[in-house]
Amino acid sequence: MAALEQYDAAPPEVWLYRGAWQEWSLTEADVLVPLSQDELRAKILAIFKHQSRRTRHPSPAGTTSASSGSASKRGTGNRGASGPAGAAEYFAMEAYRIAGRM
Repeated sequence: MAALEQYDAAPPEVWLYRGAWQEWSLTEADVLVPLSQDELRAKILAIFKHQSRRTRHPSPAGTTSASSGSASKRGTGNRGASGPAGAAEYFAMEAYRIAGRM
């Protein structure tokens, strides 16, 4: 945020993403990005290939889990929740906030 304050031109729109054990709820999100099963699989593979994510890390809930497994659970956790709000259902959904709208 401090870097954006120093930006000379009109600042770009910045999408905020939460970490491996938290996510924006559908009611908090400004942007929802649907993911197919293949896209979610590619995301999980990319997380696994990042060396720092191969180990298990403590979560805020006090449990220990791998980040790639957490990404799968989080992404698919939003899929059914989009249906009741009138949006189409997708295999998974990523939720983002836009900086400055918080």
